[in-house]
Amino acid sequence: MSRKPYNPKVYSLEHWKRSTKTPKDRRANRGKSWEREVEASLHLYQRTGKVDVWFRCHPELQITRSHPGGKIEGFIKGNGPPDFVIAVRGGPVLLVDAKDCQQDRFGLDNIKQHQCDRFRDWDTDPMRVAGLLLRFHGRRFLLPWRPLEALVDRWTMSRAKNGRAAPGTASLSLQQVQDLGLAFDESGWIGPLVGWWGR
Repeated sequence: MSRKPYNPKVYSLEHWKRSTKTPKDRRANRGKSWEREVEASLHLYQRTGKVDVWFRCHPELQITRSHPGGKIEGFIKGNGPPDFVIAVRGGPVLLVDAKDCQQDRFGLDNIKQHQCDRFRDWDTDPMRVAGLLLRFHGRRFLLPWRPLEALVDRWTMSRAKNGRAAPGTASLSLQQVQDLGLAFDESGWIGPLVGWWGR
C-alpha cells in the first residue's frame, strides 16, 4: 500500500481548526474538535520528525450484533484509556488525555479515577510523562501529571472525608492552570514540553 503524497493544506493546523469547529448549538461533543486538532498537530509533528510515533487509544468495544452491509451494534465495555500515547523524538513518551473546558474553572471531576490510575502507573519512569492537553477558553496548555496529582489527591480525600470537596479544591482557575502547566500557541507544544522535561 503506497502512502498518499504530502499535502500541506490537509496537514496544516489552520485547515483542521477551520474544519473541526463545533456549532454553538451542539455542545455534547465539544471536546471532539479539540481531539481532532490534537490529532492534526500529531500528524504534522510526525511528518516533520518531531514525533517518532503516536497512536490514539480507543476504549474496548463489546459487539452485540452485526447486520448486513457491515453495520454493527455494540457498546463501550468498561472505562476508556487516556486518549493518546506519543513518542517524542529526543524526549519522553507521553500518555495524555485531551480535555476541553469552556467554563470559568476546570473541574477536577473531569479527570476520571481510572485515568488518574493510568497516569500514576505511567509516570513512574523518568522517560515517561503523563498529563492533560487542555484547551481552556481557547488557550492551550500541557498539564503534566506530577504537579496536578497532589491537587487531585487533595480534592479526592476531602470529598471522601467530608462528603463534599473543601472550598477551592474541586476546580482550577485559569491562573492555577497557567501556574501548573505549560502554555503553548499555534506554534505547538513539543518545544515547551521538551524544554520542561529536560530541566
